[in-house]
Amino acid sequence: AIDEYQINGVQTTLSFCRFVMEHDAFRSGRFDTHFVKQHFRPEYLLQPTHEGAQVAAMMGALLHGRSAKAPVSAGAGAGPVASAWKRNRTQPR
Repeated sequence: AIDEYQINGVQTTLSFCRFVMEHDAFRSGRFDTHFVKQHFRPEYLLQPTHEGAQVAAMMGALLHGRSAKAPVSAGAGAGPVASAWKRNRTQPR
């Protein structure tokens, strides 16, 4: 479930939780209240991802397009795409 979370823009403890859940000592049940002191180092979490950079680039392009009042389209010649919020608002219940 931790791998399915996608939270951007704020720091979370998900990477630490992933470290704990994947550690052999934790998974085997051979740990105590000193688990963090014995097994964890902050540098273990410093793994840059290309996915985060891609998301940031896409969001920047999207926000730039909106600030220039340019319609966002699904592809060349497809025209503006209504957001899911707008589509849901206009559909009868």
